[in-house]
Amino acid sequence: MRHGENILFGLLAIIAVAVLLEPFFPEAEVRRSGWFAAIVVAPLLEETAFRGVVQRFLMRVSTPFGAIFISSVLFAAVHGTAQQIASALPCGIILGYTYFHSRKLAVPITIHACNNALAWLLNGMTLREIVPCNELYWIIYALCAVFLTINIIFVLRR
Repeated sequence: MRHGENILFGLLAIIAVAVLLEPFFPEAEVRRSGWFAAIVVAPLLEETAFRGVVQRFLMRVSTPFGAIFISSVLFAAVHGTAQQIASALPCGIILGYTYFHSRKLAVPITIHACNNALAWLLNGMTLREIVPCNELYWIIYALCAVFLTINIIFVLRR
């Protein structure tokens, strides 16, 4: 995969995770920080810390899966609430995988920034609010589940 494909995969996977977690957390939790902090500072600092330092170090002393998983657990832990932890853990795994695969810190930083930009712009709106039609909502939900399942199988076969 080229870097653009890594970014697209990562962003779509993170959106799919958000959709799949929505029924478990129907009330969106919004931390309305400034756009610069959410879209620029947080992705730069968090990805540098958790992928660039922690994951890179763990890659020397562990397996790739172990390094990605442990750095993702730490990434999730700093996000505080149950909803954010539940979302941050799979997102951390996706970001960790894209970093491992691309070897470029810019890839997870870009994915993280795009995800935060989308969340910031939606201001806590859920997919249910965006797509009020029940049938269409569940079709999108199923497509997200299929997308993630296919990608998990693809990743596990590598």
